[in-house]
Amino acid sequence: MLSDSVIKILEFAAKYAWGVMVLSALVVTLSDSAISKMGLLEIRDNYLGGWWLLLIFSTAIWGVLPLSMLKDWWGKRCMIKARFDKLQSRMQSLDGPEREWLRYCLYFNVQTATALRKNPVPQSLVNKGILIEGSGPIPNLPFHITDDAWLVAKANMFEFISPEEMVSDATADELNQFMREMKRV
Repeated sequence: MLSDSVIKILEFAAKYAWGVMVLSALVVTLSDSAISKMGLLEIRDNYLGGWWLLLIFSTAIWGVLPLSMLKDWWGKRCMIKARFDKLQSRMQSLDGPEREWLRYCLYFNVQTATALRKNPVPQSLVNKGILIEGSGPIPNLPFHITDDAWLVAKANMFEFISPEEMVSDATADELNQFMREMKRV
């Protein structure tokens, strides 16, 4: 595997190799009359092998750029997928009050809810990477669901709350009562 410094040098060279590739392709492939009008017939005839090598090497270097971009894209994609898989497995292993927190947020379609800072439920979700602690007064501290966790929760919404519960007023009362308790603990 090539080191990162070699890849960076090849990427830099690849940015300019396309121009060299086009020039050498024109010199090699244009007819004699077109080349003679440009005044390059003698140069092409004397150095035809060099022009071919220049064409081949510049094409090869230029071809490195898409490969390095593909490598970067694939690496980022794998990292994102691993992060989402980890969040999904953490969400599947939540206990009752932690699931209720997410049910509340999903039901009311909010990413932020408030609770006491010392409350173990939001603190546990913070430690699991699902919530982040906001700033504000300690008795009413906002906790935000991270964007990645929110996407995972929305994608798996019906694992937390059923479609029937989404339209039920009793669910709203139950979840509001749960959040009032989070502010008293």
